[in-house]
Amino acid sequence: MIQLQLYIEGQQVELHDNESVTLTQSLQDVLDLQKIFTDFSRTFNVPASKVNNKIFKHFYNPSIRGFDARSKKESELYLNYKPFKSGKIKLESVQMKGNSPINYRITFFGKTIELKDILGKDKLSSLTNITDGIRYDATTIKARMQSAYQISVGDATVEEAVIYPIVTHTNRLVYDSTDDTAGTYNISANGTNNHGLPVNELKPAVRIHLLIKAIEDKYGFKFSTDFFNANNPAYYNLYLWLSKQKGKLEQEDGDKPALRVRRVLSSGGDSNLFGFQDDTYVNRTRDRDRIFVISIKAPAGTKYSLRIVSDANREFPSPFYESEHTATGGTDSVISASDRLFLKEASGNTNVWNGNHHEIRISSNTPATFIMTQSVIEFSSETAEGLGVAQATRVVECIQEVSYLTTIVDEMPDISVMDFLTGLFKAFNLTAYYEDDTIKIIPLDSFYASSTETFDITEYIDTTTSEVSSVLPYNRISFEYEGNETFFSAFHTQMFGSKWGSVSETVEDVPEGDDYIIKLPFEHQKFEKLIDSGGSETPSVQWGWSVDDGQESYLGKPFLFYGHKITDGTPINVLDTPGGAKTALTTYFIPSNLADPTTAISQSIHFGQEKNEYTGTNANNSLFNTYYRNYITESVNSSRRLFKFTAFLPLKVILNIKLQDKVVIFNDLYKINKIVTNFENGKTQLELLNEVINFDVELDDVIGNLATTADNTLILADTTLTTADAGRTI
Repeated sequence: MIQLQLYIEGQQVELHDNESVTLTQSLQDVLDLQKIFTDFSRTFNVPASKVNNKIFKHFYNPSIRGFDARSKKESELYLNYKPFKSGKIKLESVQMKGNSPINYRITFFGKTIELKDILGKDKLSSLTNITDGIRYDATTIKARMQSAYQISVGDATVEEAVIYPIVTHTNRLVYDSTDDTAGTYNISANGTNNHGLPVNELKPAVRIHLLIKAIEDKYGFKFSTDFFNANNPAYYNLYLWLSKQKGKLEQEDGDKPALRVRRVLSSGGDSNLFGFQDDTYVNRTRDRDRIFVISIKAPAGTKYSLRIVSDANREFPSPFYESEHTATGGTDSVISASDRLFLKEASGNTNVWNGNHHEIRISSNTPATFIMTQSVIEFSSETAEGLGVAQATRVVECIQEVSYLTTIVDEMPDISVMDFLTGLFKAFNLTAYYEDDTIKIIPLDSFYASSTETFDITEYIDTTTSEVSSVLPYNRISFEYEGNETFFSAFHTQMFGSKWGSVSETVEDVPEGDDYIIKLPFEHQKFEKLIDSGGSETPSVQWGWSVDDGQESYLGKPFLFYGHKITDGTPINVLDTPGGAKTALTTYFIPSNLADPTTAISQSIHFGQEKNEYTGTNANNSLFNTYYRNYITESVNSSRRLFKFTAFLPLKVILNIKLQDKVVIFNDLYKINKIVTNFENGKTQLELLNEVINFDVELDDVIGNLATTADNTLILADTTLTTADAGRTI
């Protein structure tokens, strides 16, 4: 018999003699992302004995203080006095009879807790450890269309973390090498007139890997690099479009100004703004008043705010001075001598800047160039009028370009961290389990392949009873994206009667069974490879159009895609503004549904087999074929059986066996579906699946053309076997 011992803060708790305690390991737990932190938990009653009353300090009596049930206490579980699990105990309640305690109801939690408890309802926008900004002007956008930049979060640095893919939010692009009409959205670089892609039609996208690293850093856990690594293009080439609203990035938001400028950058991208050290102007050996004055010249009608901050090395410094202005077109005195803004004051007045570094920041409702003159006037000794005679003036002139700057997290689409991770897990049929202080992340096939351990438990089997039954296979298989409503995707549905990249089929000859339904919380776009509508050129441009079937700007679900860099491609015109100055680019990022659209064997994020928009060839490596086919094939195989055995497993087996291990009984090999061990009677109930060796039956023979067709019948999110964990519960 296996006996359980419980200790709370080093004190052994007395247990009921008849307390039934079970340990359950189940594939369903392994395939539930929310449970990947469910290491070990159990709620049970312990008697209100003298020993336990002392441990819980007579909690039932509010006049006796000492045990705080609001917090969890350090605890340990032992099996036959051998350390089994460390964790925490929470006192749930006390059962009373009359006026006396009968039982304490407690819950033991393993060292880890459920992922949903850690992430809560946090949105991706809560990943404020991604501090980088997004500078939104023509110069920057054109640069990032060609060459992305790296971003660091925590101890990780992610290359090409932010790109500007050719996805427009409003207007349709064309390519016509024979048309030189100015002001059109013809992106051909032929001709002399200004036509092409305006940069304000684009929005940035962030590499998924950066978000994964930010999640690790913020919440304090570590994912394994088995799947989440830079050498896995199926994962690493994924990007998320930064769009939290339809239409323009710099769109008006209620009463807020059109541009939500966080800080000002110079035209060269220098983050050091108008700034200076106190000793730039102040001779600290002389006791004289020094007043700071500022004049600014900007285009007439430009509305802007002026902020001066001290201790500017702080992330969010408080302003020392703040004011609002509208430029006249000439030179405006925004801080005059009469404002008496002291840099240093001889009289010791408190209206003096503190700290040794100061920064001047300008925010504007429109991008503009500001010419600012900073002056410090030094006065002689104070007179009755207040200030003495000006003795010296030091002047510094600066030219500063104010552009739209927001942050990555400010532009995140509206999705929770939990839903985002769940979507990734569903897409690639990932399993997750806790191993060596790391969350092991691998596809389900790799999960089974990760162990070569085989436990021959024949001698422990109760041969007097067993059960063999057919496994009711899935009678409907469905995979789709929640969002499939952009113009090209909607047109695909109308033309072919099936949703782009989705599959849904009824399994033939299976009248009963479960539904296997996967639904991703992302937008799935169909892209267009541009052709030369007026000539014979072959453009290398693929683009996305984020509008609805009425050609109106569309938001939809968070948009997931592969970003692919075209180098030495067809020259395309990019405009600073609609109809403005043009630049011909031969390097740019295109959106794709394939990790590498130029390679036929590349992984796609379609579930079914669709055409590669870029090459026109079949994209065979779908999510279904790569990550789900083996599991579904085994599930619908007519040779599959579910075996139920009773065994008396020794403690060494119970503590060491894992769900990815194999079991041998009378020379037959099995996969583990579920293990339930009762510590009171020592019995273990096993649910095992026989290894299916015969894969001669093609999946398409029983599921029709699942891998090649799609429809729009998907209704539900998956509820069974999609994501995984090797969590254990007792």
